[in-house]
Amino acid sequence: AQEEKLINDLKKNIEAYRNSKFLSNFDNRYKSHLTSYHVMVFRAINNRFGTYDIRDIDIYFDASSVSEKLLRDRLIESKSEIIGAIELVEENASDPSGLKPVMQILKEQVDDCFEKTVIEIGQEVYKYIKDNLAPQSDSNEFWEYAKNRWGKGPGYRKDVLEQYSNQIDGVDDWLSERVQKLWEQKFMDNILEFFGEG
Repeated sequence: AQEEKLINDLKKNIEAYRNSKFLSNFDNRYKSHLTSYHVMVFRAINNRFGTYDIRDIDIYFDASSVSEKLLRDRLIESKSEIIGAIELVEENASDPSGLKPVMQILKEQVDDCFEKTVIEIGQEVYKYIKDNLAPQSDSNEFWEYAKNRWGKGPGYRKDVLEQYSNQIDGVDDWLSERVQKLWEQKFMDNILEFFGEG
């Protein structure tokens, strides 16, 4: 009965993290990442619609990396606390109960689901940014502006980054919603499945 209580308590503890409480500030992070490129490199990136092969730069892939880092920063605490709750059961379980190895497997599953969730969201961000800056051609007013703004007085980078913000306007609301949805479906539900239906 003690083992059953440990498991029921653990399930409740994990369920308490169903709300990811994730609030995105991707737009700012992405712009500050783009600001880290030298202005001439930034110009070259814009002249090539976001990819600068010689320097192995792809701003869509960058978006994916920025979002993955943001997710890890924001969600690692919840993940760590879930792992902590599992370790508590591991410590308190008696050897005959057979719970210790089961908790090891559950911890691995938490790590695995976390990684998969973060990577999947990163891939969605890649597509979101690419779609919002499409078409990647001169027919797109955004890219036309980014190219033509060069050489027209100071503030090139600031002005162009402002246009980036306009193009991806709403990204933070979208990302906050997607993270909550995938956190529940890909992370929480997969971990809670471990406990079966009872």
